[in-house]
Amino acid sequence: MRLLVLLQSLIPPYILPIRAASAIIKDRKGRYLLLKRSDMSKSYKHFWQLPEGKIDAGEKPKQALVRELKEELGAHYKQSDLIFYKNERILVKKLGFPVLYIDRILFTAQEPTYISLSKEHEDYGFFSIKEIQNMNNTLPGLLKLLI
Repeated sequence: MRLLVLLQSLIPPYILPIRAASAIIKDRKGRYLLLKRSDMSKSYKHFWQLPEGKIDAGEKPKQALVRELKEELGAHYKQSDLIFYKNERILVKKLGFPVLYIDRILFTAQEPTYISLSKEHEDYGFFSIKEIQNMNNTLPGLLKLLI
């Protein structure tokens, strides 16, 4: 118990959030596009995620997402193609301790006509909410973003 109290005291009282932009893309059947992270990922290798990425300093959320969709999917979107959906804060924990917050700005977008994955991802697919609920390898908070 003393070790737990000591470890908790080492966590900073305020953790600066990472800002990210994410795309919610559905196919004609209403299933969500997810990308599977590859071995090249620094964390969460082989986990499923939305098309998304960090917002660089001085970059607007739509600019970041247009860049990320081109990098990750090979898809060409304009900022006007992205429709604001919602903001969401996700707390990521390791061993029960908060390690970071991710402030996500979510946009919806139309299904691309062509997908060419980057080396950051090894697979993609369209999945129903029920299928996503049954996955055991999705990024923390993914389901919360979709419902």
